[in-house]
Amino acid sequence: MRAQRLPLLLKASKRTAERREIESFAAANREIDEFCTFAALKDANGGLPHNEWKTDRLDGDILFMWKFIQYEFFGQWAALKKIFESRGIKLIGDMPIYVDADSSDFIITILFLTDKEGNPAGCCGRASRLFFGRRPALGKSSL
Repeated sequence: MRAQRLPLLLKASKRTAERREIESFAAANREIDEFCTFAALKDANGGLPHNEWKTDRLDGDILFMWKFIQYEFFGQWAALKKIFESRGIKLIGDMPIYVDADSSDFIITILFLTDKEGNPAGCCGRASRLFFGRRPALGKSSL
Protein backbone atom coordinates (compact mmCIF):
# COMPACT_ATOMS: atom_id res chain seq x y z
CA MET A 1 0.00 0.00 0.00
CA ARG A 2 2.85 2.37 0.85
CA ALA A 3 4.41 1.88 -2.59
CA GLN A 4 1.11 2.85 -4.21
CA ARG A 5 0.20 5.81 -2.04
CA LEU A 6 3.48 7.64 -1.60
CA PRO A 7 3.83 8.53 -5.31
CA LEU A 8 0.31 9.98 -5.22
CA LEU A 9 1.06 11.92 -2.04
CA LEU A 10 4.27 13.23 -3.60
CA LYS A 11 2.29 14.43 -6.62
CA ALA A 12 -0.30 16.08 -4.35
CA SER A 13 2.41 17.75 -2.25
CA LYS A 14 3.96 19.25 -5.41
CA ARG A 15 0.58 20.69 -6.41
CA THR A 16 -0.45 22.21 -3.07
CA ALA A 17 -1.08 25.93 -2.82
CA GLU A 18 -0.42 25.81 0.95
CA ARG A 19 3.36 25.42 0.82
CA ARG A 20 4.06 28.37 3.12
CA GLU A 21 1.50 27.21 5.72
CA ILE A 22 2.89 23.67 5.65
CA GLU A 23 6.48 24.84 6.12
CA SER A 24 5.37 27.08 9.02
CA PHE A 25 3.42 24.21 10.58
CA ALA A 26 6.46 21.91 10.46
CA ALA A 27 8.84 24.60 11.73
CA ALA A 28 6.51 25.37 14.66
CA ASN A 29 6.34 21.71 15.68
CA ARG A 30 9.85 20.40 16.33
CA GLU A 31 8.82 16.76 16.67
CA ILE A 32 7.01 16.85 13.33
CA ASP A 33 9.95 18.52 11.63
CA GLU A 34 12.33 15.92 13.10
CA PHE A 35 10.06 13.05 12.04
CA CYS A 36 9.80 14.38 8.49
CA THR A 37 13.58 14.70 8.26
CA PHE A 38 13.94 11.14 9.57
CA ALA A 39 11.37 9.80 7.06
CA ALA A 40 13.04 11.61 4.15
CA LEU A 41 16.47 10.30 5.18
CA LYS A 42 15.06 6.79 5.54
CA ASP A 43 13.72 7.06 1.98
CA ALA A 44 17.09 8.38 0.78
CA ASN A 45 18.72 5.30 2.29
CA GLY A 46 16.40 2.77 0.70
CA GLY A 47 14.35 2.16 3.84
CA LEU A 48 17.31 0.81 5.82
CA PRO A 49 17.40 1.16 9.64
CA HIS A 50 18.99 4.47 10.68
CA ASN A 51 22.16 2.86 11.99
CA GLU A 52 22.84 1.48 8.47
CA TRP A 53 22.38 4.75 6.57
CA LYS A 54 25.12 5.74 4.14
CA THR A 55 23.92 9.19 3.10
CA ASP A 56 22.58 12.29 4.81
CA ARG A 57 21.49 13.94 1.55
CA LEU A 58 17.86 14.95 1.56
CA ASP A 59 15.60 15.20 -1.47
CA GLY A 60 13.72 18.45 -0.88
CA ASP A 61 10.60 17.16 -2.62
CA ILE A 62 10.49 14.04 -0.44
CA LEU A 63 11.09 16.08 2.72
CA PHE A 64 8.24 18.42 1.79
CA MET A 65 5.99 15.44 0.96
CA TRP A 66 6.38 14.18 4.55
CA LYS A 67 5.60 17.66 5.91
CA PHE A 68 2.53 17.75 3.64
CA ILE A 69 1.38 14.35 4.94
CA GLN A 70 1.72 15.48 8.55
CA TYR A 71 -0.03 18.79 7.86
CA GLU A 72 -2.96 17.04 6.18
CA PHE A 73 -3.22 14.41 8.91
CA PHE A 74 -3.26 16.92 11.76
CA GLY A 75 -5.83 19.06 9.94
CA GLN A 76 -8.08 16.06 9.34
CA TRP A 77 -7.62 14.82 12.90
CA ALA A 78 -8.54 18.24 14.34
CA ALA A 79 -11.69 18.37 12.19
CA LEU A 80 -12.72 14.85 13.20
CA LYS A 81 -12.08 15.58 16.88
CA LYS A 82 -14.20 18.73 16.65
CA ILE A 83 -17.11 16.72 15.20
CA PHE A 84 -16.88 14.17 18.01
CA GLU A 85 -16.67 16.85 20.69
CA SER A 86 -19.72 18.65 19.25
CA ARG A 87 -21.64 15.40 19.76
CA GLY A 88 -20.39 14.90 23.30
CA ILE A 89 -18.03 12.09 22.36
CA LYS A 90 -14.68 12.08 24.12
CA LEU A 91 -11.76 10.35 22.50
CA ILE A 92 -9.18 8.61 24.61
CA GLY A 93 -6.12 6.69 23.59
CA ASP A 94 -2.98 5.17 24.87
CA MET A 95 0.60 6.23 24.75
CA PRO A 96 3.27 3.89 23.42
CA ILE A 97 5.48 2.52 26.14
CA TYR A 98 8.29 1.25 23.92
CA VAL A 99 10.09 3.09 21.17
CA ASP A 100 10.92 1.21 17.96
CA ALA A 101 14.69 1.06 17.48
CA ASP A 102 14.13 2.21 13.89
CA SER A 103 12.18 5.37 14.65
CA SER A 104 12.80 9.09 14.66
CA ASP A 105 12.68 9.03 18.48
CA PHE A 106 15.41 6.42 18.77
CA ILE A 107 17.87 8.52 16.79
CA ILE A 108 18.28 10.64 19.91
CA THR A 109 20.71 8.05 21.24
CA ILE A 110 21.48 9.89 24.47
CA LEU A 111 18.04 8.77 25.64
CA PHE A 112 18.66 5.08 24.99
CA LEU A 113 21.24 2.47 25.87
CA THR A 114 22.91 1.48 22.59
CA ASP A 115 25.99 -0.36 21.41
CA LYS A 116 28.70 1.21 19.18
CA GLU A 117 26.63 0.56 16.03
CA GLY A 118 23.53 2.26 17.44
CA ASN A 119 21.61 -0.94 18.11
CA PRO A 120 19.63 -1.34 21.35
CA ALA A 121 21.95 -2.72 24.02
CA GLY A 122 19.09 -4.63 25.61
CA CYS A 123 15.38 -4.60 26.17
CA CYS A 124 12.96 -5.03 28.99
CA GLY A 125 9.32 -5.68 29.59
CA ARG A 126 6.84 -8.51 29.84
CA ALA A 127 3.82 -9.64 27.94
CA SER A 128 0.74 -7.94 29.39
CA ARG A 129 -0.90 -11.22 30.39
CA LEU A 130 2.20 -12.03 32.48
CA PHE A 131 2.00 -8.61 34.07
CA PHE A 132 -1.63 -9.15 35.01
CA GLY A 133 -1.10 -12.80 35.95
CA ARG A 134 -3.42 -14.21 33.29
CA ARG A 135 -2.99 -17.69 31.90
CA PRO A 136 -3.05 -18.34 28.16
CA ALA A 137 -6.02 -20.19 26.71
CA LEU A 138 -5.53 -23.89 26.05
CA GLY A 139 -3.61 -24.55 22.86
CA LYS A 140 -2.30 -20.98 22.70
CA SER A 141 1.29 -19.85 22.91
CA SER A 142 2.66 -19.10 26.36
CA LEU A 143 4.27 -15.93 25.02
